[in-house]
Amino acid sequence: MKIKMLNRLQQDRDYWENKATNNTVGLADDLLGLVKEIDEKLELKYNKFYIGLAQEGHPFNFVTFRPRKKNILLTVKIPQSDPRIQTVNMGQGGYGIGQAYLWYKRDGTELDHAIHVFAFITADFTTRMVTKSFLGMPKPLLRTRNGKILVENIPISRISSHKVLKYLKFFNVVRLASKVQEVNLSDTLDKPAIYRKGEWEELIGIIFDSLKKINKTKNSKLVIVYLPTKNEYQNTHNDKLHEFVRHQAEKRGILYLDLVKEIRRVSSSEMIKFFFQKDIKGFEQSKGHLTPMGNFFVAKKISQVLAGIDSPTTQ
Repeated sequence: MKIKMLNRLQQDRDYWENKATNNTVGLADDLLGLVKEIDEKLELKYNKFYIGLAQEGHPFNFVTFRPRKKNILLTVKIPQSDPRIQTVNMGQGGYGIGQAYLWYKRDGTELDHAIHVFAFITADFTTRMVTKSFLGMPKPLLRTRNGKILVENIPISRISSHKVLKYLKFFNVVRLASKVQEVNLSDTLDKPAIYRKGEWEELIGIIFDSLKKINKTKNSKLVIVYLPTKNEYQNTHNDKLHEFVRHQAEKRGILYLDLVKEIRRVSSSEMIKFFFQKDIKGFEQSKGHLTPMGNFFVAKKISQVLAGIDSPTTQ
């Protein structure tokens, strides 16, 4: 019986390799490796119109794949949300809250939004916020003077293709060295940024004041969210920073959600499923980032808070 099942699976796979190519069907195998970060028991299930998933022999098609000649189509089935809600993602990965704030002021204020979720991790307050570059690429730097924000390191000079290539080569050399030493660059996402007093404390308060004022003008609700990283599950080095940010938000009457505290309430066996434990093939530097299950946990917690907002009110 087992031999017949294996033959059937091979025949079904052959069907897709003939319809598409060996390489694009192989992409489904690579993507399965990513999905297995959620549940090791998941396997591919070949159908006539798509390749789905099975969990212990039962269909579990929250993700489906359709290999083609040159690529593969991936469909994620997301529960239908309120059709009245439209979400705009203005995340600024890697640049700190200063850069996220500047982008929101430039483009986000043009949007007629009812809720503004301002989310970040510890590094967005520390190493990423106080540097003039990210992976060698220049970026603006925010300072404070007399209670006002000053933007330095502008205008950002245009970088020639030669310099971009130079930065990329340098990044790849460092990444290769990290792999040889069995150290991943994305580990810097997890390493605690030690809390320190300085000018940036005043800057955080001024940014929060500015965001509150903008949202009040737009009759929008501002929600500040502290996102978790894997090491903060047990490591308490950053707890003083968590408390400082909470105080800065709450003393201004801004709704605040600390997801580091929330993730510490789950078991370690559950928590480990929330973060990629290694780089996933095809997803460079994914180690340490939230898995689909981790993102679902975060989204659910934020949704619960938003559900408590009856209607946008001035702050």
